[in-house]
Parts: sequence; C-alpha cells; structure tokens
Amino acid sequence: MEYFDGIPGVPKISDKYNPATWILGVTSSAAEAERGVDFAQIFTNSLLHE
Repeated sequence: MEYFDGIPGVPKISDKYNPATWILGVTSSAAEAERGVDFAQIFTNSLLHE
C-alpha cells in the first residue's frame, strides 16, 4: 500500500476501507487512464525494479 500511496495522483485510502479493494480500484486500467498514470512504467523506473 505504501508503494501506491506514494505515487502522485493516486488517492489516499480512507479510514476503515478494505486495502485490497483500494488497490484493485487504484490500479485498474480505467483508473490509470483517468489519472494519466502507467503503473508498469512507474515500476520499471523505480528502485524496486532493480
């Protein structure tokens, strides 16, 4: 959750919201298109990818 929470444009999780539901919602292709983010590209450019 911290990984996705740190990406600009990704909404913060609400109190008492199911984390799995939140991650599925923010990483859907529709959410990527709406927010103009490409999570695959962000990951490829991250230190976690190395």
